[in-house]
This record gives sequence, structure tokens and C-alpha cells, in this order.
Amino acid sequence: MFFVFYAAEKDRNFMLGEALAEGAKTHGDEVEIVPQKMFQGVRGDADGGACLGVKRAGKRLLNAHIQAGRRFLFWDKAYLDRANYIRVSVDAWQPTAYYQRQRPPDRFERFGLKIEPRRSGGAEILFAGSSQKYANFHDLGDATEYAGRVVRRLKKSMKIRQRPIVYRPKPSWAANHPEECKPIDGTRFSAPGTPIREELANCHLLVTHGSNAAVDALLAGVPVMALGNGIFNRMSMGERYDLIEDPYFPPDEERLQFFYDLAYCQWTKEELRSGEAWADLRRTLLELGPPGGVGSEETNSLEHVTALYRKMHEHPKFFRGREAQKHFSKIARLIMASGAKTLLDYGCGKG
Repeated sequence: MFFVFYAAEKDRNFMLGEALAEGAKTHGDEVEIVPQKMFQGVRGDADGGACLGVKRAGKRLLNAHIQAGRRFLFWDKAYLDRANYIRVSVDAWQPTAYYQRQRPPDRFERFGLKIEPRRSGGAEILFAGSSQKYANFHDLGDATEYAGRVVRRLKKSMKIRQRPIVYRPKPSWAANHPEECKPIDGTRFSAPGTPIREELANCHLLVTHGSNAAVDALLAGVPVMALGNGIFNRMSMGERYDLIEDPYFPPDEERLQFFYDLAYCQWTKEELRSGEAWADLRRTLLELGPPGGVGSEETNSLEHVTALYRKMHEHPKFFRGREAQKHFSKIARLIMASGAKTLLDYGCGKG
């Protein structure tokens, strides 16, 4: 395999690229490190690309490789032990369906984390917001304005009981950009230095687009409402604002497996350099095959693909059939422009 790692002009980027290259070499593969500013299109001689960080440049690289039919490895801060690990996603900003492979508990157990039972009696709703960089990546607009819209929607949806709402923006962004990060009217502002465990102590529900705070909440036994299309949807009730008073919470067995799988999406620098991380990634990439479903005859068989979809549909949180809503206006314009009389929604949803 040959991958190109597009590095931003930061030491951390080049260090990751060098570790990946060392690990890939132990398996006879190659990773070439190229400055992001040198990107002029997807390399035809490469199996895929890679980059570090949720930034607009990374999004452009990701989309370019997907459109060109190449795999992409997206690296970012880890979910568990962010100081010593770094996480990886395949063809997405967060690992989604590909990582759900019934992994063993060994990697998760090394963190020594305690999974609390479902918490009851919490009074507050905690909205874990994002930085402006994250908001730019996901086209959310101004991060504070987006937070305000979510808060207004939450208040409008609380028909049974008006619960207090806590606004917790990303602590590092709030601390370093106080001029951009502003409190939201009608909420209690969570100061940057406040530990997340303190805010979760009286939390009934954590709401977030995709913050790592969702991991802390699920560990603490607090239900999560994930608004973005990311890894936490598996453990979330999605944008079901009507379920605020009685939010969805996954069964213990399912929550445990979520963390087992999650632990296999993050690696230490030593594991990267030794090739251990690359060996696992390599297996995943070979099992997936190239984008578009081009793999072995066995993995492309109708029976195999049907079985995979059937397995995914067993979980009520997969393919809930609401993704098309954001595209209704575009679809309407296309129908009017083309004069179409019928429309086929070729998808996998339940809508």
C-alpha cells in the first residue's frame, strides 16, 4: 500500500507522518509526507491520503479523495487518554460503521476507566459546544450563534418540564478566544476551568454536535443527544428533541461494546512507529476494499452485502431515515427544474 500524508506546517503533523511511515515500512508499505500547501490533486499512484486535525483544509483533502475513489485516514485527538493517544477514522471525520467490529475488551481495559450505571435525578441539560474551527469544518456558521439556536430549540421542546440549561463551549477555545466565545442568554455558562465531571454530576442529558464530552457522559451514565453525523449516534437518540424528558440510553452490554470498539480507533506514538497500529489499519482497509465497494468477490456478493445491511438495521439508531431532510429544498428545485413526475430515493433508511 502507498499512502500520502498531507502535513500542516506544525511539528505535531510531521511527527505523526514520520511515525506512520515507520510503522507502514514494517509491513512493506509506504507513507510519503507532503506539506498540505503542496496538494494539487489526488495522487493517481496512491491508494489513499491522510491528514491530522478537524480543519477546512482537512475536509477538502477528505472530500477530494472520496470523490477520486481513494481511501482517506483522518487523524485527530483521541477519545480516551488524549495526552498519549491519537485517533483515526477511515473516510470520515469520526469513525462510524466501519469500526463497529465486536472488538475484544483488552485495549479499553488498559485505561482503567469505570463505567457508571445509568444516572438518575439530574436536573440540568448540558450543551457541549464546539470551537469556531470545528464549526467551520461542519458548516455550522458562528459557533456561538449555533449554540444559541440549539438552546432555543431545546427550550421550545421542553413542554413537560423547563429544565435549566448549561452552555459549555470547548474549554480550550473559551479560554483562548474569550472575545469570540460568549455566554448564551438563558443558560448558565460553564467556565473553561470547570472539570466536565462536575458539570455531569447534576446532568439529566448531554447535548452535543460531536464533542468528546459525549464520551465522558456515557462513561458517567448520562444519556446523550448527538446532533452531528458521527460516532456518538450509535449511543444517542439523535435529534429527537421530543424525548428530552425520557431520553434514550443504551443497554449496558451495548455501551461496553461501544467503548471496546472505540479503544481500537486510537493508538500511541509507540504503536504507530512499531507497526502495530498500521497492521490493524491495514486489515481494516483490505476488508473494506477500495471505495465504491470494489473488494473481493466474496465481500461483494449479494448475500454478504445483504447480511451486513441486515445486521446494521438491527440497531434502531442506524439509518433512521432523516438525513434527507436537510436536502429537501435542493430536491424540490431539481424536481421543478427537470419536470420530474417520480422520484427514487436510493438509500438505506427507515424513513
